[in-house]
Amino acid sequence: MTDMQQKHSSVPEIVGRSLFYTLTNYLLISMELSFRAQWFSVLFSAALVWCNMEYWNAVYRLTGKKLAAWALWDVCIAASTGVAYFAGISKERLFRLQYNKRVAAQYF
Repeated sequence: MTDMQQKHSSVPEIVGRSLFYTLTNYLLISMELSFRAQWFSVLFSAALVWCNMEYWNAVYRLTGKKLAAWALWDVCIAASTGVAYFAGISKERLFRLQYNKRVAAQYF
């Protein structure tokens, strides 16, 4: 296999890893925010750090370029943060800090 064919064969793997990493990053951040008052939120933080290192190392191994690995990592972080802000639990937790008893009573 030539060098050009090898680079093109790694593109689907990079795209797949990026999508999976973005989803995993969003879920771990949401879990960390949901359980931030519990002791085991530290486990979600550790998993997030491990996931970040694994993704960066995998992309660096596939591309062979640190700049590409950092750029893709930044894009994935921005995407998962955007999803968390516009559709996720972190929007509700971070920006809606008022507690309304009547609204809360509807859920219980």
